[in-house]
Amino acid sequence: MEATITLKQYLGKNKTFVIPDYQRGYVWGKNRIGEKNSVENLLDDLVSRFENNTEVFLQGFTVTEKTDEIILIDGQQRTTCLYLLLKWLNFKEKFSLRYDIRTDSNTFLEKLDLNDDAEIQSEQFQDVFFCKKTIRIIKDRLKDINKEAFLAFLLDK
Repeated sequence: MEATITLKQYLGKNKTFVIPDYQRGYVWGKNRIGEKNSVENLLDDLVSRFENNTEVFLQGFTVTEKTDEIILIDGQQRTTCLYLLLKWLNFKEKFSLRYDIRTDSNTFLEKLDLNDDAEIQSEQFQDVFFCKKTIRIIKDRLKDINKEAFLAFLLDK
């Protein structure tokens, strides 16, 4: 059991993060009546902490580490959201995410196009629908943020 580590240390393991086939699909961004969705909650918290320069605790991730993979037992939703956020922030280091059984989700992530603003309502795959929705929320919520400074904050705090 490791102590609390930074996001930079978590990602610095240079392993592929694997979403096992028993995990539910990605659903962050799903609207809840009278509440913000999980993506909005996370982004609002991150922006507030960025503005106040305070540390962020993303809760624990339960994983099994192999030689070249980190199997996500708990933390799949947060990791997928962070993956999309870091890609949008132009994170250049190795960070790969693989959905074991969902080939359409995997293909979407491999060919991720952050400039694709195509209509999402007709998207037939849950993971892809909510990934696209997450990207739209990120773009909207963070449109005025200094990407470089925000990325550095996320990685270190």
